[in-house]
Amino acid sequence: MDELAGQYYYYVVSGQHNAVAAKALLGTDVALRYNFERWPPRMVYVSDEEFEGYFLVISEDNKKELKALPRQLKLSMKDIRWLWKEKGFPKAVMGNPSGKQAHVQKWREFCPQALHKTPYNHLWILANEKGKDNIKKQNAALRSYFPLVVARKSAWELGLEFFEKWETRRLLAPEGAKWITKKRKVKDVRPGVSHIENEKLGRKEVVYNVPVEAPQKKGKKEKESGNWFVQVTEPDPHCSKSMEALTDNDQCRLLKKVLNYEVVWVQTGSASLAKQGKLGVQEAMHLLKCDRILVRLWNYYQFINENRMDMD
Repeated sequence: MDELAGQYYYYVVSGQHNAVAAKALLGTDVALRYNFERWPPRMVYVSDEEFEGYFLVISEDNKKELKALPRQLKLSMKDIRWLWKEKGFPKAVMGNPSGKQAHVQKWREFCPQALHKTPYNHLWILANEKGKDNIKKQNAALRSYFPLVVARKSAWELGLEFFEKWETRRLLAPEGAKWITKKRKVKDVRPGVSHIENEKLGRKEVVYNVPVEAPQKKGKKEKESGNWFVQVTEPDPHCSKSMEALTDNDQCRLLKKVLNYEVVWVQTGSASLAKQGKLGVQEAMHLLKCDRILVRLWNYYQFINENRMDMD
C-alpha cells in the first residue's frame, strides 16, 4: 500500500491519537518496519482559514464524554447483563483463588468492560486504570449494578418491571407518598425521558416527565392552563447494593414488596415512613435475613423431632 499513500489527502489530528495508535502497534512487524520506537516528532501548522476550524472540531470531540447527556440507569444495566452473558457468565472468585486463575482472569477482564457501560464518566476513567488497588475499586463501583445484573431470570424480570413502574410514577416516593404530591410540577415539557442540570454536582441528570393533572390557580377554583408534568428522578442505585447478600429468592421477595407498596426504594427508613407502616430497603433486607434464619431453625427442629439420621 506504500505506493498508494501519495494518492490520498490527509488531515492533521490531535497528537494523542497518533501516540495511542503507535503504542498499540509496538512489538509488531509494522512497528519494526517503520521504526516506531524512534519515531521523530514534527510540529505541523495549518491555518484556520485552510481547515475552516477543523482543530476546534477535534478539541470538541475530545471532550464529548464530558458534554454528552447521561444514559438511563436501566439501559446501563441491560448492557452490562448482555455483556455478562456474552462473556460466558463470569463470577467473582471468593476465598482461595488457587487453581481458579482462569476464572479470576475472566472476571477481571469483565469488570472494566462493564464499567464502560455505566452512565458516569469517572467510572470510565476508573476502568482504564491498572493495579491491584484499582481492581478493588472497580469491583466496589460495580456493586450497585451486579445484584440485579447477574441475578437469575425471575429476579431480573422483576427488576425491569420495577424500572418501568418507577419511570411512570406508579411507585412510592422516598417520603412514602405518591410522587405527584411530593415532587415539583413543571409545565409544557415533553413526556418521557428528559435531562435537568444538577448545579450542586455540576452535571446533567436523567429525569422522567410524567403527565399529571394541572394544579388549581391560587385563590380560584379553575385549574392552570397547559400540560403539566411531575419530574421523577432516577432510582437510587445504592439500594440495589444492599441486595448483594440476598439469595435470588429473597431478591424476588424484596422486589415484590417494592412493587406492592410495602417497601420504599430508599436505603434506610425514616420516622415518616414508620408512621405509614413502610420500610426502607435495608430494613426489609434484614427482615428477609431473619426469616431465612428462622426457617432454617424450624427445619432443624423438625429434623431433630422426627429423629432422622445424621446422614440425611
